Amino acid sequence: MIAKVISSKLAISLMFAVVIVATMPAFAIFGFYKSVIVMTPVVWTLITTLMYSLKFIVYTSILLVAILVYADIAFPWVMRKFGEIFLWVDMED
Repeated sequence: MIAKVISSKLAISLMFAVVIVATMPAFAIFGFYKSVIVMTPVVWTLITTLMYSLKFIVYTSILLVAILVYADIAFPWVMRKFGEIFLWVDMED
């Protein structure tokens, strides 16, 4: 059986690519949060302040849960891909 061997430079490039691919959904999550939370009331009354505060608390809680769930999915995937990359690295390079 022929062993697949990659150079250390290619391994570093692959690791950067894995990290970039893994962070792209996080930017989408933060972009959605920013688009939702930026809309502040024009006139601050008691009702608009309460509604904005409630909206801020709910959306921030949803953001935190989304980031936690995303991190629980993305981090093991990245570690597995790093393991696959390190499996094929040529240490003699």
